[in-house]
Amino acid sequence: MIKYSKSSEDIIRIKNDYSLSNTKYLSEVMKINLKYLEQPHRKFCKICKNNLRLDIDFISHKVPYQFCTKCGHLNGLHEETHEFLQWLYFLNSGQNYGNDYHGQS
Repeated sequence: MIKYSKSSEDIIRIKNDYSLSNTKYLSEVMKINLKYLEQPHRKFCKICKNNLRLDIDFISHKVPYQFCTKCGHLNGLHEETHEFLQWLYFLNSGQNYGNDYHGQS
């Protein structure tokens, strides 16, 4: 009988790499989220411009979200201001922008 599988060493290596990468990426996301939370509160749906309710549907990684009652779009409840986007995409003169898409780190 022929069995096809990966060695347990490969599986352990993959899981360890995932764990280390997850910690790194979670830390980066939390840094971005904290900056996002400093932005003004969103009052209108980003898609249909309907007034958003005063309550929160759920919170993920400290960011509050709400579904639009008109179009169903999931809105983060803070605005993506010009200053926030500049900080996010042009930090370090844009050196880090797109690294994940090109397989660089």
